[in-house]
Amino acid sequence: MEYGELALFRGITNSEVDAMIHCFHMRQARYESGQTICTYGEGGGEVGVLIRGHAALVRYDYAGTRTILEQIGTGGVFGEVLAFTPELGDCVEVVSGGESEALFMEYGHLMKRCENACAHHSRLVQNMFQLVTEQTRRLSRRVEAAAASGKNYSAISVSAAWKRARTAFCFPLPSAPWPTTSAPTAAP
Repeated sequence: MEYGELALFRGITNSEVDAMIHCFHMRQARYESGQTICTYGEGGGEVGVLIRGHAALVRYDYAGTRTILEQIGTGGVFGEVLAFTPELGDCVEVVSGGESEALFMEYGHLMKRCENACAHHSRLVQNMFQLVTEQTRRLSRRVEAAAASGKNYSAISVSAAWKRARTAFCFPLPSAPWPTTSAPTAAP
């Protein structure tokens, strides 16, 4: 396998990845379609990278409603320490969408400096931060779009309102049918 093709290992040679697999005591596992790869909320301190196949980050709420939060492709990273802790009895799982394979490492190995101060370890941490930043931006855009559509506003109209807000004192809020001003009004 060419690890360098995966975003987490970009700029790191196969031999350096093999050294980290040994040093970090990483484990590798295979999954069939529909099989749970990991469940959030169980206190797992592992970070996973999908090295083959695809999976979905799935949320089951207290009523049993299933929501796919994100699709994870080859090279995607996942783990409870990178996401959130389920609240109010929700269950969040990573579920395999077909034959897949994942590589797991303890979060502590990823974040602490090894005594050898390896350059490839530093590169791995940089790659992880970049991936987490990209994932945060994607999820933020999805939340904004969902909030806008839930208020019968398109993402474009909300964006236009934000632009107007920077140039004017008054713009309509999605939840209010009247304009809102930033300046106090005088009593009649």
